Amino acid sequence: RILVSLNSRARRAIISPRRPGLIWAKPRQAVPLNMVRVLDLCKRQVLPVIDLPRIDVCGGNGIKRVHVAEFEGGAELTVVFWDEDRPERLFDLLYDMFRVLLLGRWEDIETFHILYDDECIPATVEFHGTYSGDTKFYESLPSHLSRILPFNELSFMSLTKMTERQSFASTMMQECINSSSQVSTLSLPVVFVNTWNHLFGEKNSNSTMPTVHYLPAIGSQYTVDCSEPVPVNAGVTRTRAYQVCVGSRADVNASFRGLVGTFHSTMDKRLQSQLGKRIW
Repeated sequence: RILVSLNSRARRAIISPRRPGLIWAKPRQAVPLNMVRVLDLCKRQVLPVIDLPRIDVCGGNGIKRVHVAEFEGGAELTVVFWDEDRPERLFDLLYDMFRVLLLGRWEDIETFHILYDDECIPATVEFHGTYSGDTKFYESLPSHLSRILPFNELSFMSLTKMTERQSFASTMMQECINSSSQVSTLSLPVVFVNTWNHLFGEKNSNSTMPTVHYLPAIGSQYTVDCSEPVPVNAGVTRTRAYQVCVGSRADVNASFRGLVGTFHSTMDKRLQSQLGKRIW
């Protein structure tokens, strides 16, 4: 309890938005993506459902927003989490201080890419340095692995079959149906967050842990965490939503004023060549 209190006080003292004099205090404003474009990305199955362990969300580490940059050959998705907490309280406090001084942020940022085929249909998903493998949530030092997977190896969630928060699903479906008479169902790929430092996988490595489904925020009926994290130990619904914003990983890194943008690379020349020219 003492360590949690110290951590909380340190955050307020160092990086409170009410103290704009500090260089880390005011990151650049995120730009929400046009709702029509968000709907288009959903229908093309580019935006995923992100499954996050409920204990992580209840700890204040839920999803703040997802940034998307589309290229000729694919899309780059950068997930911004409110924070990341190490399992050990003492190390977590030291780790937070280290990150805020070096990165200029509390937020954790992870990126993956969806690559298209010749017809601009998702063909593969690439986790470059952000793949979890079979690592469990409480693993003390998870390795940043890389993996390229066929897109059809991901799980898919049909929003019409969701029973919880049906108003959210029906509103989203109605928006899609109104925008295109050919749309009769909406199915999104599912990406699992398997570790405390938010590495991704195509399957759930923590099958005994309850999860929270984060869906793209569309329509008026949703709970989105873009303004503040979920209070620690607060009640959390099974389904929440993430705000979709414009931006590449480089744009997101540049929005903070740290000494470095990341501890590991999420891009190489081969992947950059596959993506091609940026469209937006």
